[in-house]
Amino acid sequence: MNRPVCSPAGQHRCIAAVFAWLLLASASVAAPPPEPAGAAPVLLTAHLNPIWTSPLTRDLAEPALWPTTGFLPGGWAEASGGALVLLGTMYSPGHAERLILRNAERVGPEAAVPLVLPTSEPAGVQRQPGLLFGSRVPNLDRWIGSIAVDGDGAIWVGGGINFFLDIGSSRHGDAYLAKLDEIGRAVWEQAYSDGRLLSVSSIVLRTAGGAIVAGSTFPADTSWLARVGPDGARLQEWRLGNGKGITVLPLQDGRILVAGFADGGVAAGTGSYQDAALAAVKAGSYRDDVVAWVLGETGQLQGPVSVREGISQNDAYRGPHSSAGSITMAAAGNAAFVVSKWLNSANPAGVQVARIGPEGAVTWRQSLPETIAPMDVRRAFSCSPSIAALPDGDALVACALYGQVQLHRFNGKTGKSRSASLTPPRCQKGGYRSSASVIALSDGTVFVLGTGFGNDGDTGCSWMAQLTFDTE
Repeated sequence: MNRPVCSPAGQHRCIAAVFAWLLLASASVAAPPPEPAGAAPVLLTAHLNPIWTSPLTRDLAEPALWPTTGFLPGGWAEASGGALVLLGTMYSPGHAERLILRNAERVGPEAAVPLVLPTSEPAGVQRQPGLLFGSRVPNLDRWIGSIAVDGDGAIWVGGGINFFLDIGSSRHGDAYLAKLDEIGRAVWEQAYSDGRLLSVSSIVLRTAGGAIVAGSTFPADTSWLARVGPDGARLQEWRLGNGKGITVLPLQDGRILVAGFADGGVAAGTGSYQDAALAAVKAGSYRDDVVAWVLGETGQLQGPVSVREGISQNDAYRGPHSSAGSITMAAAGNAAFVVSKWLNSANPAGVQVARIGPEGAVTWRQSLPETIAPMDVRRAFSCSPSIAALPDGDALVACALYGQVQLHRFNGKTGKSRSASLTPPRCQKGGYRSSASVIALSDGTVFVLGTGFGNDGDTGCSWMAQLTFDTE
């Protein structure tokens, strides 16, 4: 596969997933009472035990943020038996190859195998309009950003395909879904089109077969939720929110929690989506809210429930491919933790964590203002958080900032937190443009997956380490 791996239409999403600079608005509504002024922070004692490291290099003369050489990890999933399956990309000069690494908790990138996808056009792809007559051949470069593993070991991957610009420079593309065997060869693949730009960013597999997939559209006026069969056929779909991001999460009782962005402060009956949004911007009332729905096993959708109001203000044009905001979740039985973020360098706010109880209501919210760091006198940025639920019902949030891995452990019942700052492996050399993802397997084992360059910006590494808590 020739570089870039991401199509021009999907570059921002991919870059954000690797080296996101994410800025968020947050509030602490319904959070536990603050600690008394001057009280020492409650510390979490933990340490990282490296499992593998893999060197990265970057050509500083190139404008791209991806490496020149080395293994860059992506999405992950837990297979039956507890094995960790990791998506990644191996870069070499002028070339990039998608890989699957099984048992990533034990072996490094040298054991990864290529992801083998067909060179033929998948069913459902939309034809590109020709300049005069007919259609042009679709662009089959695939962006892969989500992964799930079923009970038989088959791997499902989702993303996008067939990105192109029409005559009016409007972006188009199809959502993409494929089922692979255990060694990464395609069993089938499907494309889903709505005539615009559509993607699959989140996958939940169903025990009865098939999956629930979610993604966003461009122009950003709605997000997309679909139920597909074991062969990938689209069986049912819903349109939710405002198209600026969506994710899905399975709960213990078979329900699916859906979280996304929705318009706030927009008056009803003011015309089309864009007209209504522009009117709200002009009136100074537009905002983006984080909301959640619950999808029952029979296909009934309940909600939305407000999770976070006003994550952005007067930002109507930011869509799913602008790296503006994203939402990640982790389940603890029939409860869930939701982490939200938004890019706004002129008016930054910290990461927010919220817990949604089994009844679907928010039980607490907590903000992390310490996730913000200054860029210059006018701008600031925040790290890109990840979240995992622990067996005791607590939540663990990780962020990479100031060359360290920030950890925050939240009590699942009260929302009170303990924090730690851990040093990554030395090959990261200070952690320039670093990221850290926390992974909790079903047996309670916790890992941190990281990547970053040194302060000189041209060398660094990707790495995986086991996280252990010294005291509980």
